Amino acid sequence: MKKERIFTLILSVAVLIMGAVYLWQQNKSVEEPVVLQPTPPTAKPPVTIVKPQPPTIIAPPLKKGSRPFYGSLPQGITDIRKLPMANKPVKEWLPRLKVNLQKQGGDRLKELKIIPEESYVISDGGAGRYVERVTVKLTAKDGGYTSFFAEVDSETGYVLKTWGVAIQEKTPHRH
Repeated sequence: MKKERIFTLILSVAVLIMGAVYLWQQNKSVEEPVVLQPTPPTAKPPVTIVKPQPPTIIAPPLKKGSRPFYGSLPQGITDIRKLPMANKPVKEWLPRLKVNLQKQGGDRLKELKIIPEESYVISDGGAGRYVERVTVKLTAKDGGYTSFFAEVDSETGYVLKTWGVAIQEKTPHRH
């Protein structure tokens, strides 16, 4: 009983403090009214000309070869063509990725599907890195399923980053 009273008292004090802070903020944000001085009859009212603004155009991403560059150029680099690269793209990145994921899945893995989505360049320290964005779909022998997006090194096939992991789901067995 005593703990409930203490909790109620603390909660009441907290509500009162929050209310006081809210009212203080409201009073602080009220500005004093502005009194306009009447203009003499000989003075012409000011004319404001509003020029139509052109629509905002977002610049396309920089390109390193045929790939878009996402991120900020490293300090001291002003020309994307002079950006040093940390890796070089090779055709074997996809088979290498598949081997790496199959090793991780082990003998529980029933099916592995890798869907390439986009090739691009990212900033990696003082250099650029060629990467691939893929969707990975995994099915386990027990029916569990998951999928996620991955950013993969275009040379080694190693996963650099993953996101968007699906919730583990059991799918009914079809016989």
